[in-house]
Amino acid sequence: MPLGTLSGRDEVIGFLTRGHAGIPEELKPRIVLRSEDHILAELDIVLRPERDVPDHFLTPLVTGQEATARFFASYDLRGDRIAAFRLAWWPPA
Repeated sequence: MPLGTLSGRDEVIGFLTRGHAGIPEELKPRIVLRSEDHILAELDIVLRPERDVPDHFLTPLVTGQEATARFFASYDLRGDRIAAFRLAWWPPA
């Protein structure tokens, strides 16, 4: 189920800032494909919460307990910038 649509730079940055506060993450690319104006990637994201986040959209996060989720990302490029992106994920097992 989609969580919603973000429009514009400020909405995207606000969402990412709130979603990462106290939650360092490591991105582990599994497959990355790139053309001139697109990037497709399958990656694992390892979250290492520094605070409890019981209502995190992936899974409840507990301080110090790693959680890993698989993401699929599609990026539309315009020059050297991301013009749009779409994300899908599978919750931690």
